[in-house]
Amino acid sequence: LVRNHVECVIIGSFGAIAHGVELDMTDIDLVPKLTAVNVRAIAKALSEIGLDDEHGASPAVIGFLHEMPEFINSNSTWVILTDAGQVDLTTQPDGFPGGYYDLVRNAGDIENNSTVLVACLEDIKRSKEIAGRNKDKQALKMFPVDTPPSMRSTPLPPLPTRDELTTRMREGGNKGELVLKPTTDRRTGKTVMRWMRP
Repeated sequence: LVRNHVECVIIGSFGAIAHGVELDMTDIDLVPKLTAVNVRAIAKALSEIGLDDEHGASPAVIGFLHEMPEFINSNSTWVILTDAGQVDLTTQPDGFPGGYYDLVRNAGDIENNSTVLVACLEDIKRSKEIAGRNKDKQALKMFPVDTPPSMRSTPLPPLPTRDELTTRMREGGNKGELVLKPTTDRRTGKTVMRWMRP
């Protein structure tokens, strides 16, 4: 992949392993940049690895991708069997409908100056959570339990008191015509505070 200058982001268990998570690897999940040049580069790279021509339709799929790169858009996931193992080409991984462009923003370089990137661990975790398969749930047990920095809650400023709200309304030109009163929301049945006439 690196030698052929493939632009892709690695997700799934292989991506998690690259971050130090101890998982068994059964395949490698690649989210490619969907340009004709890049799809042809992937087809060339996988052909160089060697395709399993006894099982599945991998050689035919790779042939189509090389001749008609747009063919990749006819399916969201392509399972390619190679001599080195299974490669899953995924255009829209779970949780990332924009595919490569959603993941590349937070991805890291797997090799110096390489276009083959690894998704950040938080994105890999999110994709597995949304997929929700049994193997994903088992894998998630091995992930670090720390909350990602981007997900940590930011303390909210204190809410203004009722008197402060009333003062703000008066200063806004309502001249005290409205006061804050509890009332029942007819749709939800919950008590909410609303500005009402006295």
